[in-house]
Amino acid sequence: MSGDDRCVMVFVKRPVPGEVKTRLSIELGTEEAADLYRCFVEDALAIVDGIGVPVIVCVHPPGSMDDIAAWLGKDRVYRPQQGDDLGARMADAFRTAFDEGYERVVLVGSDSPDLEQALVREAFDALDGYDSVIGPAQDGGYYLIGFSHKGFTADVFVDIPWSTFEVLGCTLDALAQARRTLHFLPPWGDVDTIADVRALVRRNRHTSFSSSRTMKYLDERPDLLSE
Repeated sequence: MSGDDRCVMVFVKRPVPGEVKTRLSIELGTEEAADLYRCFVEDALAIVDGIGVPVIVCVHPPGSMDDIAAWLGKDRVYRPQQGDDLGARMADAFRTAFDEGYERVVLVGSDSPDLEQALVREAFDALDGYDSVIGPAQDGGYYLIGFSHKGFTADVFVDIPWSTFEVLGCTLDALAQARRTLHFLPPWGDVDTIADVRALVRRNRHTSFSSSRTMKYLDERPDLLSE
């Protein structure tokens, strides 16, 4: 690891049409949803790259490491996602990061491509005094989760009904059962449906995200947002 005891892990899937952003695929088509997913990932990485801490790209499926590196650049640090479900893969990613010597670790996905750097910085600051930190998403899940080394518990990733409105509540119950202190970040929106995409565009017409890959792609494809 580097001299920094913090790292951000970004979970990334191989952008195969029909296998990513499946809810958007129904509304936009598989190719368009995969293209948009690529934009989301690139924008999410641009955000965390600007924070100044080590970034680890956690890849699924594990056998797609070379494909992902060819897409996102060979100078990045890549790790395979290991485990039978999302929870197991996230737990393994945290364990690996802590085993490598990191003391404060934050994990984000790519469903919130306009996530503000300030929220990630707040997460790291919170881990100086709290065991854990979580950013609630408006769909009942979370857009960020983080732990200090001493505060980590894998229980928050066990028996969670992933991709449901119960994810956040079950995770909070697990943290409470494990008696972990918790810092809440402000809620933020995931982008899973065409309505979410439209909301993303509306709130970012006059923000710095207006020059992002996602916004440029959508500006060039106004047909995707027609109602």
